[in-house]
Amino acid sequence: MPQASAKSNTVKPNEPIFTPRFIAGFAVNFILYMQYYALMVAMAGYSAMQFAAGATEGGFTASVFILGALCSRLFFGGAIDKVGRGRVLVACMTGEVACTLLYLAFEHVPAIGVFIVLRFLHGAFYGLSQTTVTSIVSSAVPFSRKGEGVGYYMLSVTLGAALGPLMGSAFSNAGDFDMLFFSCLGMIAVGYVAALGVVLPGRRQSSEVSKATGATEVAHSVNTEEAPIAAEKAGVSEQSGDAGKPAKKHKLSLANFIEVRALPVSVAITVGYLAYGALITYINPYAAEVGLTGAASFFFVSYSIAMFVTRPFTGRWFDSAGDKGIMTLGFACLGASMLIMGFAQNGAMLLVSAALAGVGVGSVQPNGLVLAMRRCPDDRLTAANSTYFVLLDVAIGLCPFLVGWIAPAFGYRVLFLVMVPVVAASYVVYMAFRRAGLIAGKKK
Repeated sequence: MPQASAKSNTVKPNEPIFTPRFIAGFAVNFILYMQYYALMVAMAGYSAMQFAAGATEGGFTASVFILGALCSRLFFGGAIDKVGRGRVLVACMTGEVACTLLYLAFEHVPAIGVFIVLRFLHGAFYGLSQTTVTSIVSSAVPFSRKGEGVGYYMLSVTLGAALGPLMGSAFSNAGDFDMLFFSCLGMIAVGYVAALGVVLPGRRQSSEVSKATGATEVAHSVNTEEAPIAAEKAGVSEQSGDAGKPAKKHKLSLANFIEVRALPVSVAITVGYLAYGALITYINPYAAEVGLTGAASFFFVSYSIAMFVTRPFTGRWFDSAGDKGIMTLGFACLGASMLIMGFAQNGAMLLVSAALAGVGVGSVQPNGLVLAMRRCPDDRLTAANSTYFVLLDVAIGLCPFLVGWIAPAFGYRVLFLVMVPVVAASYVVYMAFRRAGLIAGKKK
């Protein structure tokens, strides 16, 4: 089956990655993730203090945020390009600011049900904001340097995942939740300003293209997120690219929510992402069980350092040699991490496992995103991103339900050892889809 690609390979190899838009998008994504993790680790403690919530209710105030993100990506991700990426980003970042501000109101409104609704809405704004900014930035990265550029961009996730829990834990342990919310409000306000830096260059470019060549050329423009809007207003079909034809009215279908061309690689990586879900869910109780709580406090520091150091090199490898080698390395490192974790006898083994997990996830996750985007035209890029992250969210969310029963029955060591064949199965699925031509290999 031919591999679809709407991108041109005429991009000059020396085209820059670190443009003002890229840097602004990096800042937005970093702030979104840092706030997400900072609030996530603090929610159970805040709910217990503010609402006298039990463990179940407190846990739900944390997890309902992920549910909101999942729903927004699933049901509205495919509509982002039709509305306009820039418009959606600004609107959702406005919602982020409003939701963060409302956290401060619950000192006077002690109603946990209303708070859960707020957390759901906050998660929805987060999911759409993160999906949209990722689409804008990734579409602006030169095609010949896509793996490297997306790898650099995804370091924003690494930094947010490393610093967010530290910030949330510090304020939570001190019982100073108001200062946590004020700090998050300040961060997201900076993120809103950075979002304007992501959007405004595209609007200027769209305006210049429109004046020079008219709406038909706007419909063909790859890097202007407002192009679908301009094309629709001009009555031009953005799907066919033919001038003068009326835009088609799309019926409600699976394609409104999911980008089918992104499903093969997304499904393959989702299987292996269960191992990552096991890490973030069970590392602390596992460490307590085996007496390694001291080392466990540095687990995600080791994880983040390994990912931060290796990700730029893995991106260049992907661009120069294609996906097979780097994805094989990533799956192998993730599987080795689970194996060492299962047999860990001391802190050093735990931290080596963390570093291998950082290399594994840092190789598989961003390059998998590039593979998901590679098969799609630009007007389906956001739907592809949404599809990819929805399935990764599902893997993390379902992990406790799928494998959580193993720990009470056999112990946490067995749980992590079970993840080794799970990661192997993920690699087998990836290779099967690749050989079937459903995952785009090295560009021609």
